Amino acid sequence: MLLAVMLLAAWPAAVCAAQAGQEETEQIGSLLYKYDSMDTAVIRSVDQSAGTVTFCQHMLGRYYTLNADNMSMVYDRDRRPVSTGLLVPGDVADVTFLHQSKHLNSLVVSTTAWTKEDVRNYRIDTEQELMQIDGENFHLPATALLLNGGEGQGERIIAEEILDGDILTVRGIDKEIYSVVVTSGHGYLRLTSTEVDGKDIEGAWLNLDNRYIQRVNARTLVAAPEGTYRMQILGQGANDSRQVTILRGMETVIDSSTIQLLTPETTEILFQIEPEDAEGKLRVDGEPVSPDLPVYLTQGVHQVQLTAEGYLPVSEYIRVGSKRATMRLTLEEDPEAGQASARSSTVTTATTSDTAATSNTAATAGTSDWWNSSAGYAGTGATNAGEGATNNAGAGSGSTTQTTVTVVDISGNETTRTTMPGFEIRVESPEGVEFYMDGNYMGVTPTSFVKVSGQHTVTLAREGYETKSYNIYIDDAQTNKTYAFPELVMAQGDE
Repeated sequence: MLLAVMLLAAWPAAVCAAQAGQEETEQIGSLLYKYDSMDTAVIRSVDQSAGTVTFCQHMLGRYYTLNADNMSMVYDRDRRPVSTGLLVPGDVADVTFLHQSKHLNSLVVSTTAWTKEDVRNYRIDTEQELMQIDGENFHLPATALLLNGGEGQGERIIAEEILDGDILTVRGIDKEIYSVVVTSGHGYLRLTSTEVDGKDIEGAWLNLDNRYIQRVNARTLVAAPEGTYRMQILGQGANDSRQVTILRGMETVIDSSTIQLLTPETTEILFQIEPEDAEGKLRVDGEPVSPDLPVYLTQGVHQVQLTAEGYLPVSEYIRVGSKRATMRLTLEEDPEAGQASARSSTVTTATTSDTAATSNTAATAGTSDWWNSSAGYAGTGATNAGEGATNNAGAGSGSTTQTTVTVVDISGNETTRTTMPGFEIRVESPEGVEFYMDGNYMGVTPTSFVKVSGQHTVTLAREGYETKSYNIYIDDAQTNKTYAFPELVMAQGDE
């Protein structure tokens, strides 16, 4: 009887304990599918040590962080379970969560979102919230998440920090862009001075793989995509060739004292092809050379070969004997054949100067929201007017009349630039930094110079701080324009 009494006494407690355990199990199980909020957002970052995932709410551009634990269900776009450590910043995801506790219930990488990797041919217009990728138009809202990739989660950037030559990964839904990640960015190349062994090489050409060509000046600073290049410095007595590596966000400095100068028995030859719009391919002694850059030849006889579509080939022998010379190759129309015959001139001693550019204007897009239309981006059918013409039309040139040139970037996009005497650009801040526009030194801020409309790359540099570049568009209104850029960040190790 005593045993029966004890069992009867314990039975209610056991039943209560079993019921409590069952309720707890049911409660835990119900959390797997319990949420009161849902969103399609962009993954900003993952902190595995804290067990959190941060998202960018696309419609509002706001950020929120959710707690992820072993109760959170995380899947890739193929619905395979993955850990949060495998999530990729910039991916678009469908998420459900408890708003009050900020608990992540589920995350599935969106199957309706598209991803474009290795994007190289693009154009961004921040004023109209437009982005063109391989000729296709998209809406790039101010709320889109833009990241400079690389190590870690990547830093947030603005669209103006994406430069021509950067390689991107772009994600979106329909015609709307949700995220842009710079997977390969840009860095800088600087020369310490123009003095080389007592000789001033200002005005020489600096050439990176025939992709980036710029005049050497007192403060040469070139922005170029990260990577390894064959660098040449040619002209004004310089004849240097070497391999250089550009690192993202870093300056590669070339000690000018190491630049090779022209040997006495070598002659600097400049080739001029007429007509200028004939896209000729030039070879000297069988080796391809750029007709836009000086060529250095030993004194003696050399073979010159010129070919151009629609013209007969030219093959001539020239005798080089002077210290500096210009060779003009003239293509003439053949009225009978409708093609061309050619003759070459003899080598004569001469100096060179930049040629003037032809005028052109850009057509505007036909609609203000043309990411939903088939209209092409504002551009022209003109060809590149040449780097020399761009320099002549640059700000501060002293010109008294408007000069318009059309330049073509590495992606093939055309930009029209017009010098506007009587109007100026003023850069107010940050103060005390070197300011460059399209690679040309404009002064230390605050500074002002002649207004040049069109698309430009501006660079800010200061010793001990990280160099920074921006893409800007300057309108052609007959008014002055003032800019204020973000403060430079102190370089690591200089804090």
